[in-house]
Amino acid sequence: MKRLSMLSIEGIEKTKALMDVTLGHGVADLAITHGTVFNSYTGEFIEDCTVLTKGEWITYVGSEPGGR
Repeated sequence: MKRLSMLSIEGIEKTKALMDVTLGHGVADLAITHGTVFNSYTGEFIEDCTVLTKGEWITYVGSEPGGR
C-alpha cells in the first residue's frame, strides 16, 4: 500500500514538472528553436517552431512557450 502512495506522489511531481515547462515556469531538458515541424495529421510543414522536452516527454510545440 505504501508503494502505491509513493508512485502516486512521484507521478504528481512529474506531472507538475512537465506542466511547469509547458507554461514557461520550468526548465526544459532540450529546446529546439526555429525548427520546421511536420504535422502528420494535416500534412503541412510549420516553420519557425519551438519544441521543448522534459525527460522522455514532449512538453511544448509552438511559437512561444509560456506566452513569452
